[in-house]
Amino acid sequence: MKVLDGAVRIPKIPAIEAQLHREITGTLKSITITRSATGKYYAALLCDDGIEAPEKPTLVSTITGLDMG
Repeated sequence: MKVLDGAVRIPKIPAIEAQLHREITGTLKSITITRSATGKYYAALLCDDGIEAPEKPTLVSTITGLDMG
């Protein structure tokens, strides 16, 4: 799998023309290609940028008060 300038290259098929909305950073992990009912193809690229995912916020288990206005 390679992302070229304006194209996505996948083994065993010719290069697919692409409009990249963001610059690819990090390591390309996978590409998911789907086809819509109108016959258009879409690709979702999964990249590992090496940045740790942020911690999820903890849920508050008790509510002290609620002001509805």
